Amino acid sequence: MESDSINLETYLTFLGLDEFKVNRPEPNLDTLSKIVEKHATKIHYQNVALQLKYISGEPIVKEDLLISTIQNKLIDKKEGGMCYDINFLMEAALVALGFNVQLVSA
Repeated sequence: MESDSINLETYLTFLGLDEFKVNRPEPNLDTLSKIVEKHATKIHYQNVALQLKYISGEPIVKEDLLISTIQNKLIDKKEGGMCYDINFLMEAALVALGFNVQLVSA
């Protein structure tokens, strides 16, 4: 997959965490708690777009999984996303803020 990165400024503004843009927080439990709370309450789950793609026969392509594509959908267009969209976006933000992140499946 291509190299792709999050626009952290836009993400933090969307979450209402402008103070994190001015004074970059330490990657600690307090910071994580604030980000998870805002992320979970501002970005919603939905699978309508995926169902519409399936019904119309439109394929899911690797570009759909680029962070810039996901951020455009969830933040810029304010649409919901699938669990992987939501998790990939949070992972990208946390890594950009200095957290060590490991994705796991359940």
